[in-house]
Amino acid sequence: MTTVPRFSEMPYERPSVSAAEGAYKALNADWDRAESAAEQLEIIRRWNRHRIELETCENIALVRFQQDTASAANRSEQAFFDQEGPTFKSFQLSFLKRVLESPHRTSLQAELGPQAFALWERFVSSFDPCIVVEKQEAAAKVTRYSE
Repeated sequence: MTTVPRFSEMPYERPSVSAAEGAYKALNADWDRAESAAEQLEIIRRWNRHRIELETCENIALVRFQQDTASAANRSEQAFFDQEGPTFKSFQLSFLKRVLESPHRTSLQAELGPQAFALWERFVSSFDPCIVVEKQEAAAKVTRYSE
């Protein structure tokens, strides 16, 4: 049985934007070379592990900030995600567009379920890189309000 650490003991390290960008470029390149649904499914699984790591860091930073908004370290990490969160989403967008356009979509959807594709379609239709600045500004305002 796995023991779950207390929240205060959960490890946190600020993710690197350049490392995330490199990871997404590699995922996109691997996707473009993939010839089968099985290969694409494995790439989706890699993407999901990467996505979970980034979102876990973002959520840890958010909870820590909400627990202590006076902490300079917590404010700094929240400001980082206010600024870079939309950038991470734009990396995700480029990958998910490929997934949704896959010639193996039927097989992938049979394996992953229609709900995943419905969620990805909503994300792709509701996010555009041209709104990154507005998303950054909105996130910063929410943070200032929370402080």
